[in-house]
Amino acid sequence: MIQRAPEALDVQLAWWTQMPISPNYNVALRLTDANGRFLRLMDAQTGYGFQPSSLWPTGEWVNDWLAIGLPPEEHEFPYILLAALYDARDPNTTLLLRRLGELVPGEDGLVFRPTEPVFTLPEGIDPVSAVFGDVIRLEGYEMEQSGDQLDITLYWRTLADGRDDYMRFVHLVDTAVSSQPIIQDDNRPQNGTYPTGQWAKGEVVADKVTLDLTELPAGTYRVGVGFYPVGGEALTAVDENGAEVTDGRFWLPFVVER
Repeated sequence: MIQRAPEALDVQLAWWTQMPISPNYNVALRLTDANGRFLRLMDAQTGYGFQPSSLWPTGEWVNDWLAIGLPPEEHEFPYILLAALYDARDPNTTLLLRRLGELVPGEDGLVFRPTEPVFTLPEGIDPVSAVFGDVIRLEGYEMEQSGDQLDITLYWRTLADGRDDYMRFVHLVDTAVSSQPIIQDDNRPQNGTYPTGQWAKGEVVADKVTLDLTELPAGTYRVGVGFYPVGGEALTAVDENGAEVTDGRFWLPFVVER
């Protein structure tokens, strides 16, 4: 449950575990702009230390009330609210990440909209088909190159309810020289704000990626995309003909000229 206060968001989270937890985890709230840049951060022990995760009862809901301050309305909307659970001994390891919703301007100030899945593709996109690990299918894309910037929007459809959290990669490669990316964007989809573990079966996720071409030498380049688990190998990928592609990297059907 999210409630809008004058200068903050009051957030109620509900935790549930089916087995005892030994470590005491920390909870984090993150507020980003539309490009994934952090605007506000909040970290605390669960229950502000009064409900440590090591004492959570199994098979019961545990409520956790938190608050995060609001930034000035001077950044690109929407503002995106994330919640995370991590081990305080290793803050770089995220155990759970969820996108709660977004803040948008309204008549009386910022309005919170909870995250809701979308199941239809927009009209006018370029169709394409590739399946990654039998769990995610690429169904289309949009591409625009303007000066030193390349904007690509990828449209993913989930083939099963999300359970695992994958990193998405977009690689710009000079295939005539090497298979190594010259420019890349490796992140969770939607600028790190929408983990695949949250996706619903059949959901369509629009994932915009912007690559800076300022330092890119003259030449002809290809763009390859795919997924991998954190610290793992790329998911197996097959094209529209059912043929497996090398290194789990599916090449989009266009070239980038400089």
